[in-house]
Amino acid sequence: MNKFHVIMMGMNLCLFTVMAQSECYSSITATTPDSVYTDNGDSTVTNNVTGLMWAQCLDGLSGIGCATGTASSSNWQAALILAEASTLAGHDDWRLPSLKELASIVEASCLNPSVNSTYFPNTYVNPLTQWTSTYVSSTDKAWVIIFNYGNDNSYAKDFPLGIRLVRGE
Repeated sequence: MNKFHVIMMGMNLCLFTVMAQSECYSSITATTPDSVYTDNGDSTVTNNVTGLMWAQCLDGLSGIGCATGTASSSNWQAALILAEASTLAGHDDWRLPSLKELASIVEASCLNPSVNSTYFPNTYVNPLTQWTSTYVSSTDKAWVIIFNYGNDNSYAKDFPLGIRLVRGE
């Protein structure tokens, strides 16, 4: 049993080391280049293609480079409530993004994290997996984006995961 814990601890340390290194490949065309976004100067970023406004930082983080605080995590229901209660940048219509919306900020040319880190800094911190508002046909799961590789998956709604807010159509 102790051997298992040591092995798992070693795996977690390895995973953290990998997550702290963002790798972008110039041989792959950027899907969300800097020109897609506008920094609104109020902790929000607008995607000029989709028209969606995003919280620049994961919930719980703030400041320049999203370096202040600790990224929060919560279950799906609590994340929905938190999003609807947010008044970030003076707006009161924040929500969790749909699967399609959150996937729209995935940067295919980057790994660990697979996001434009100029406009969404410090995304590699835990939790790297973020909730969407889209639930799976079974009532106990919802869709997420896992930002180490930018893939989607479904997780049990009671699992604590990260939250990135969006507003707009």
